[in-house]
Amino acid sequence: MTEPEKLLRTVGIISRWDGIDFLIWFIDLAWVPVNEMENVHKMIDGIMAESRGALKPMAIVAQTDISPEQIKKVGPFLEKCVSSELPVYYSFGTAANALHLVVSHNERRLGKEADH
Repeated sequence: MTEPEKLLRTVGIISRWDGIDFLIWFIDLAWVPVNEMENVHKMIDGIMAESRGALKPMAIVAQTDISPEQIKKVGPFLEKCVSSELPVYYSFGTAANALHLVVSHNERRLGKEADH
């Protein structure tokens, strides 16, 4: 995470690639040292900026534990993500379920439109 600019450039490139339907960012916050949280905030600021202009939907999987120390460390990060309306999930399972629901809804909707 020492070069967030390169990560954000990569986001821009990937979000324009036709072979990608959506982007999921996985961040294991339990392993991020407190002194690196500033870089995590810079990274998420860039991801939020990219998500506004991206051609693909984005979500974040923020894995952490629930100890009081962790909550103090990651609370502001999670608040930033949620307030930006960027979907945040706490596991790949919940992110996958949410994506399944959206895809299923769209498929049903498109099926109904084709019937008319």
